[in-house]
Amino acid sequence: PPVFDRRALCGLPSVPAGLPVRGGHSRKSGAKTRGTCPLTQTKRKGGARMAITLAKLYATAEKTYHMKLLAGRAGLNKYVRWVHMIEDLQVSTFLHGDELVFTTGIGQSGTAWLVSFVRQIYESHGAGLVVNLGPYIDAVPPQVIVFCEQHGLPLFQVPWAVHLIDITYDFCHCIVENEENEMSLANALRDLIFSTRDLSQLRPTLDRHGFTDADSYCVVSFSMTSGGAPVDDHQGPALRFLAHRLFGRLGCRFSLFNQEEALLAVVDGVAPDVLQSVVEDFIRACAKQDPPVQAFAGIGTQENGFASIPGSFRKANAAARLARLQRKPCLHYRELGVYKLLLAVDDPAVLRDVSEETLGPLKAFDAENGTDYVPLLRAYIAHDASVQALSQLSGVHRNTINYKIKRIRKILQHDLTQEEKLKIMLAFYIDDLLQ
Repeated sequence: PPVFDRRALCGLPSVPAGLPVRGGHSRKSGAKTRGTCPLTQTKRKGGARMAITLAKLYATAEKTYHMKLLAGRAGLNKYVRWVHMIEDLQVSTFLHGDELVFTTGIGQSGTAWLVSFVRQIYESHGAGLVVNLGPYIDAVPPQVIVFCEQHGLPLFQVPWAVHLIDITYDFCHCIVENEENEMSLANALRDLIFSTRDLSQLRPTLDRHGFTDADSYCVVSFSMTSGGAPVDDHQGPALRFLAHRLFGRLGCRFSLFNQEEALLAVVDGVAPDVLQSVVEDFIRACAKQDPPVQAFAGIGTQENGFASIPGSFRKANAAARLARLQRKPCLHYRELGVYKLLLAVDDPAVLRDVSEETLGPLKAFDAENGTDYVPLLRAYIAHDASVQALSQLSGVHRNTINYKIKRIRKILQHDLTQEEKLKIMLAFYIDDLLQ
């Protein structure tokens, strides 16, 4: 699908360098110009808030555009993904979710249609509705106000004298600038984890966003697929915004960004059980997407300082891989048991050597003869070397299993003593990590 540049949609890059950008800065000097989004210009204590809530947009527009809240105050904490003008009654075909909808009612008769209109916005997970009062809508019907109040759907009105092109432009500008702030922070964290850049080069950006070296951080790694394949370019941004909305409930600073096929979250100082609850909520929400998305998550350790973030990522990434292999929705690094010993080995070649020395001959035999001795051996050891238990589980006769175990002993040239079984299980754990 085509990729749209939101700055281009707002007209932001079309201004030549050195000339002022409406709602922004001078491209050359950085001086403020009329219409600059106050949300991105006011440096808040503790750093700028990532993404933008409806409450922040309303705080700007209440005075500037005489925007009035009629109902749904409980939903003002929603994040706004974009703004959209809709005059058609079929709302659901225009929304992806989390958009703030504007309407003038042009082409409609009366105001009764607004009842169905707000219901569709709510069912399509819209962020809210702004009604432009004037010749087409003289007043918002009471039943619309009641519905929005009951369902926490923010409902606003603006007078006809307000030019919607101005208010939507300014809202888009605020959203774009906040996205650029998020990207700046995400790039700094990505460099901290994956590049060799000196921390002193990254610290100013991290500090500017309220991330300090004195805080504690935890990384979460999500692995997501849809229909057995990685999520596509359409689902990816929507899932990231969904995660943003859920992580926003934590009330702390965080950053979400993609790295290859993983979605990563770097979270600043939150209790592990609270973090895990939000992670599990996101996994359940993914399963309800259309089409459904299967998500697995790994949660790293929470440690102090910027220097701890790369280590927390490695642990989270390993936990996510194991969660996927074991078909568990979420695994915390502290739950990995013996895998933590293997993760402490810095050189993967050492682990590969151990696996090859232990299981290499059996893997080669399976590859040459089409046998299933490797998975059989793992199941045999996992069931405490009980032929009867394995027979009941697999439906294979005990004599067949005994024959195969005898063949395995011969190929490996040992009698599967307790020590040998421990080495074999360790080799299987290594294979899990190296997959």
